[in-house]
Amino acid sequence: MAESSVSLAQEEFSCSICLNLLKDPVTIPCGHSYCMSCIRGYWDQDEQKGVYSCPQCRQTFTPRPVLGKNTMLAEVVEKLKKTKLQAAPLAQCYAEPGDVECDVCTGRKYKAIKSCLVCLESYCQPHFERHEEFRSGKLHKVTDAVGELKEMICPQHDKLLEIFCRTDQCCICYMCMVDEHKNHNTVSAAAEKTEKQKLLEETQKKFQKRIQEREKELEELRETVDTYKRSAQTAVEDSERIFTELIRSIERSRSEVTRLIRDQEKTEVSRAEEQLKRLEQEIEDLRRRDIELEQLSHTDNHIHFLQSFQSLSVPPGSTDKITVSSRFSFDVVGKSVSDLREKLEHFCREEIKKISPPASSVRHNQSIPTPEYESRKEFLKSRGSLIMLECLLTIFLGFISVLLFCAFCGRRRKDGEPPLIKGWIPFLGKALEFRKNSQQFLTQLQQEHGDVFTVLIAGRYITFIMNPLQYPSVIKHGKQLDFHTFSDSAASRTFGYKPVRSSLFPGMSDRIQRSYTLLQGPALDPLTFSMMGNLQQVMRRRFLPSEESGSDGDWQEAELYEFCKCVMFQTTFNTLYGHKSNLRLDQLRVDFEKFDAIFPLLMARVPIALLGKTKEIREKLTRFFYPQRMAEWRAPCEFIQTRMALFQEYDTLQDRDKAGSDWEREMGGGNGKGPRGGIQSRTPKAQLCPTHTHTHTLKHTLVSVLVIFFFLYLHNKNVFYFM
Repeated sequence: MAESSVSLAQEEFSCSICLNLLKDPVTIPCGHSYCMSCIRGYWDQDEQKGVYSCPQCRQTFTPRPVLGKNTMLAEVVEKLKKTKLQAAPLAQCYAEPGDVECDVCTGRKYKAIKSCLVCLESYCQPHFERHEEFRSGKLHKVTDAVGELKEMICPQHDKLLEIFCRTDQCCICYMCMVDEHKNHNTVSAAAEKTEKQKLLEETQKKFQKRIQEREKELEELRETVDTYKRSAQTAVEDSERIFTELIRSIERSRSEVTRLIRDQEKTEVSRAEEQLKRLEQEIEDLRRRDIELEQLSHTDNHIHFLQSFQSLSVPPGSTDKITVSSRFSFDVVGKSVSDLREKLEHFCREEIKKISPPASSVRHNQSIPTPEYESRKEFLKSRGSLIMLECLLTIFLGFISVLLFCAFCGRRRKDGEPPLIKGWIPFLGKALEFRKNSQQFLTQLQQEHGDVFTVLIAGRYITFIMNPLQYPSVIKHGKQLDFHTFSDSAASRTFGYKPVRSSLFPGMSDRIQRSYTLLQGPALDPLTFSMMGNLQQVMRRRFLPSEESGSDGDWQEAELYEFCKCVMFQTTFNTLYGHKSNLRLDQLRVDFEKFDAIFPLLMARVPIALLGKTKEIREKLTRFFYPQRMAEWRAPCEFIQTRMALFQEYDTLQDRDKAGSDWEREMGGGNGKGPRGGIQSRTPKAQLCPTHTHTHTLKHTLVSVLVIFFFLYLHNKNVFYFM
């Protein structure tokens, strides 16, 4: 009796939301009571709708009722607590992942056991009992708990989906059957499920039968794979054992060959060292005997001289000449080893062709016997994949051989040269890395190889100087910067002058040879310093004020490339030929740039008569560098001073033949006129005195120096890159 009263009290004073005793009980307008926190949380879910309802009777309220604590009910609940009549909450099972949750529970939700298709909610056991209490007479359709109840409602009419349209193969409501699916073949969802259930059973039987067949095939295939693996493992072990023995045999042969080479090396080196010691001892004895002879030559004692001379005049040691063969090499050994490698590779290829792996089928363990081939054609046809693999391997090895050949037979670094980086791709070298990120690429090479290094980029070897302070050292030690050979060919092809060779000037060979050294090695240091000073002077000035306008104080505007060309041109000119006040270089630079564009064609021996006004431009350049005009310029370089001194020393005739006249007559383009309209000398070459020949060649070669140095300084991008 006490237990029933406790149960009755617990049901009467329990919140239908949390199913516990009421806490801060409140009574809503319909008369039902709830915990204040529970009903607030329940109504907060309907805040957006603006319509609030009772969880039990579903009565709606608008606006949201104001909640007030029911003090009388609260006192009753407190008395129940004090008398310890409160029972434990009903044992419920909380919903786990994958279970259907109760839509009424707040907080942690219980597992739903039933779903109402009219209310579209799922309920746990207590909430379902309350639903049945209030909805039992309203014919609500209840099913086992299902999730996603909204999927069972027609989105167009908000009605329960109870009909299946066989025409459109979809579930519909009664409103859809009357409207959109009118005259369609429709049945109830239950009837359609019965039909589909039969098809499902038939399909399931087919799947089970297919599964059994596949499992059988899978087992057979596994057995076949195991057989393959065992056979392959056996073949691999045998091959590994045989090849290991073969490698050991080759290693023994390699060791034997190495021992023979070292023994031969030891024999030859010992023989050479013995001869070396004997030569050193003989040289030491000869030097000592030479000192004694020198002392004997200064003695005044005749008797001592005659007695000592007899013994000292005999040379010590053997007088036989020691011959050392420098042609001894081990090329024969290398050739023998190379022949052995080729024979071994050929033998391996032929034996691999004979290998025929057994063919078998994976169906029902029925083996297909290996056919006996009647001809090699049939064999190759059936084993085409193996032959193709061998061909690809041969092509790959050939490609690797070509790469190795290009790598070892290309340019190699010599003593005294900067580090050479060629990369592993022939011709391209490091072009791909340089193109991807040149600054990062060069910085990395600088960290690895220093400030100066040479890189192969797209077939061109480029030397980079990352530190500007290294430039004088590179110039000083650069033997390749001897340009007098280029001067000879450039002068003869572009200006028609004969090259200045020491053999053509008797008595002047030493002075001419010394003049060449002024353009290479340590002599370039003063020229470099002079150019740096002239560059500073040009940069200090306002940017090339216009000489035509006469504005000496206004800045001139131009593009950066034009600015660099102007500054470089004037700096180079001042470094080579010196300074002169009011000397205009604008027109000279214009003529030089025009001649510069035609320069490659002249070097290619294209007749100047075919190049438009190039002859006129060349005459302007020639007249600009006449020695009479150059004598007025101040502080030229030492090379120009030396050549001017030679010219003044042998200037006995006023030869005014224009540049390239001899060459033009040979090409059929001469007209016999000089630069000033006078008739040029028609004296035969055999009658010209040597001084005339010297003067003609020396004078006009001064112009060729312009070509050499301007192309050196203005086109050095093909030689060096300065970072």
